[in-house]
Amino acid sequence: MDTVRYLNKDINANERENFSLWWMEQIEHYGVTVNYYTHGYNLSTADYLYGEDPTSTFLSAGSINMVTSITNDSILLAKFGVMADCDMTAMIHLSSFYNTFGQGTEPKSGDIIEMIEYGGWGDRPNGRGAALYEITERDDEYLPNINQLMGHYVWLIKCKRFEYSMEPGLHAEPKNTQINDTTQTGRLSGGANPAELLGAQAPNTVDTDGAKQFDYSKNNLSNPYGNY
Repeated sequence: MDTVRYLNKDINANERENFSLWWMEQIEHYGVTVNYYTHGYNLSTADYLYGEDPTSTFLSAGSINMVTSITNDSILLAKFGVMADCDMTAMIHLSSFYNTFGQGTEPKSGDIIEMIEYGGWGDRPNGRGAALYEITERDDEYLPNINQLMGHYVWLIKCKRFEYSMEPGLHAEPKNTQINDTTQTGRLSGGANPAELLGAQAPNTVDTDGAKQFDYSKNNLSNPYGNY
């Protein structure tokens, strides 16, 4: 009976090869080209007290084709307000990843995918650019969809929208400027990395509004508890 069992991997090598070629064809036809950045976390230089590698950098590893599914602005109502998460699921053929980045390499958490073809061709309005996504999980086994005949053909990659960390080797998303309490946000001068000040100062902050209310030397409010 083993000779007629569809999942007998001793006799279904040709069928699994057909599925592998089918996945590669689908990704090449319907995928998008992305820029891939590897995160240079190094165990030998990591600071285990803080749980980080302060000298890590991003390295541009090249471009590759992926099939992607993006759920931009997935709105969640949390206790402290509305949260908008941006998730992405991507698939890449195992052999394509090996051919581009070397035999035995794997996508890993912390690596960055830049949607250069989707958003980086200068056709987004007002100077917006390609979105960046950080890999949070990668798997080669998801039986309902990607492991026909129990074969292993693609990497299934899950990502979150990347929050820029000022680490060298990677740029921020164009026009993705965050409002801060001060303009001194980013890499300051005097370090090994070039200065990179980001963000715009909010017109009003808790401190400025608080001073208006409690600086009794500048307003006519009573001061039963002393000056600000």
